[in-house]
Amino acid sequence: MIVVADDDRGVRETCAKILEAAGHTVRQAENGAQAIEICRRHPVSVAFLDVMMPDTDGFETLLALKRECPNTKVVVMTGANTASYDYLRMARGLGADLTIAKPFRFQELLSAIPGAAA
Repeated sequence: MIVVADDDRGVRETCAKILEAAGHTVRQAENGAQAIEICRRHPVSVAFLDVMMPDTDGFETLLALKRECPNTKVVVMTGANTASYDYLRMARGLGADLTIAKPFRFQELLSAIPGAAA
């Protein structure tokens, strides 16, 4: 199972559709707290996290998933501007397995999944 956590409904649903079309089971979360809860209840192979989300942001979610769901690969994504690149660098420092700047190509999303062809 894959989790896509983003407070932007359009981004979240588009990512889910791409991943589902590639044959993956996807659960959507509007914020980090929902993503953490999904990962606690189900084995999740990959969690895609937006940095800026209400309640529990992407950094807090990243740390919680690394602690509570260590087998989950965490991919952090955020908008493509100067501050966003700093956020992605911070996410890597906190243990993100991969970071992606928005807007991204469909193939970047798919290649973040273990076992997927690059």
